[in-house]
Amino acid sequence: MLLGSMGGIDVAIMFIAGLVATLYGIGRLGRKPGVDPIHDARMASVRRLLRVAGPLLMMLPILLFFLDSPPAPTPPVQWRTAITSDGVCRVDMPGEPIEQGTPSDLGKVAKPATQQLLLVEENGQVQYLLSHSDIEGEYAKLPPEKLLETIGTNWFLAANNKEDTERISEKELSDKGWPGRELVIDREDQRMQNRWFVVNKRLYRAYVLTARDDKHLQDARRFLDSFHIVKKLDADKGS
Repeated sequence: MLLGSMGGIDVAIMFIAGLVATLYGIGRLGRKPGVDPIHDARMASVRRLLRVAGPLLMMLPILLFFLDSPPAPTPPVQWRTAITSDGVCRVDMPGEPIEQGTPSDLGKVAKPATQQLLLVEENGQVQYLLSHSDIEGEYAKLPPEKLLETIGTNWFLAANNKEDTERISEKELSDKGWPGRELVIDREDQRMQNRWFVVNKRLYRAYVLTARDDKHLQDARRFLDSFHIVKKLDADKGS
């Protein structure tokens, strides 16, 4: 912080000194040429130097001002509402997700999912995900609460490939009469959080992967708490 360390008074003094030197250099200040030839000869080289040094000294505070100016503030992140393509669930994300199909990471429980994925930082270190997929085969016959328990167990086993994986919390949820579940685990220096709802043999999921500092965890909680079923749906008569 060059300019900040010098202070406003120092900068003003530097500018005035440069102005005075410039005026001496161009002969507006000091003894006028032609009165004393000996003095004129002695001052000629000095004035040449002042004609160069004076303007430079005046420009230096301006240059330091631009070098020392703080960078433009980063605009605040715009949170956006993402809705599943079937219009059943919604969630808020800190950015615009990309919709894509992906294989299921729940084994044989569900078909490949349609997901909206947002990678907030490079290398995928912060991920937000909203997805939905149809429940497969025999799993579709399970009571929703049992199915959610199975899904949580399967996901934990799939994520538990490190010795330091730790189950932080797990709880049952409900939204507009439909059952849900939340499971939070820590692995290395990251926190992985999942919420699921089962609606008419379809699995809806909000997943977030972040570091474990306060800012990331606050954003992750905002994301998860915004995950809701949009409207109450009638139960599938064929279930």
